[in-house]
Amino acid sequence: MARNECSVAASYYDLYANAELTTAPPSNSPANEDGDEQTLWEEYEWTAEDEQKVADQLQKSAIRCKVVPSFRVEDDKRSWDDFYGRHQVNFFKDRHYLATAFPQEFGPTCSANPCLVELGCGVGNALLPLLEDTRQRWTVYGMDLSEIAIALLKQDTRFTTAAVEGRAFAFAGDLSCGVPEPCRGVATVASLLFCLSAIPPAHQAAAARHAAATLGPGSVLVLRDYGRFDEAQVKLGSQRNRLITDNYYRKYDGTKCFYFSLHDLERLFVQEAGLDMLELDYIRRVYSNRAQQSTRRRVWVHARFRKPLDA
Repeated sequence: MARNECSVAASYYDLYANAELTTAPPSNSPANEDGDEQTLWEEYEWTAEDEQKVADQLQKSAIRCKVVPSFRVEDDKRSWDDFYGRHQVNFFKDRHYLATAFPQEFGPTCSANPCLVELGCGVGNALLPLLEDTRQRWTVYGMDLSEIAIALLKQDTRFTTAAVEGRAFAFAGDLSCGVPEPCRGVATVASLLFCLSAIPPAHQAAAARHAAATLGPGSVLVLRDYGRFDEAQVKLGSQRNRLITDNYYRKYDGTKCFYFSLHDLERLFVQEAGLDMLELDYIRRVYSNRAQQSTRRRVWVHARFRKPLDA
């Protein structure tokens, strides 16, 4: 992007490049969850002043940078089909960290005969590793907007083997419109992993209600997604033709992304979907790449919600 495209762009990059950290990322920080040993991280906390600075910058950008028009759901489906058509199964890594991130749901003491409904499953990066688990005999249901992603998932030998055993199912569909009947009420755990952010804000409440419908009484929905003031939001917010509406952007490949606050998730899943909140917090990390001599500030939201026993 040319620096004169938006007069506040430099402020964003300066904010992150020059921000003072409490401590420099230590050399013995753990590798990130994808196992990239070149990238080290440490947790950090923002002050109210830090957050206000970024909020003010985003507000200035929204005024000065051109806003793109809204898009139809059909456009979103086309964008994700194009995404998986280009990348096939090679873009995302399998999520082997679920037992660490959500030990109650995916750890060794999780329920007997567990059943996962993964919403926004893509090519199965979360559900396929569960089918490799020899300690627990998982049944998995996957749903994604992209028909190409579902077709690729069904070609994986881990899926086909489990499907023959009646333990793996996959459906193409729009979560904001509903979930397939076989997915309703069957989940001991449902997951929304970097999925809800791709749904237009006006449709997120419906998506949350439909996600809750996959849970049996007492079952838990786990969520991770992009958090407010993540560095990716800051960069998108500094560029023309990216902002669609507040905190919702069109990315370079045509897919969309919303950046959540904790209040957003409480409203969607407690007030709208009627679930009980078990856990809700930000994950804030500074990543340091030794090879590239660079740092990035990342923000995610992390949550667990339970369906009431009397639901």
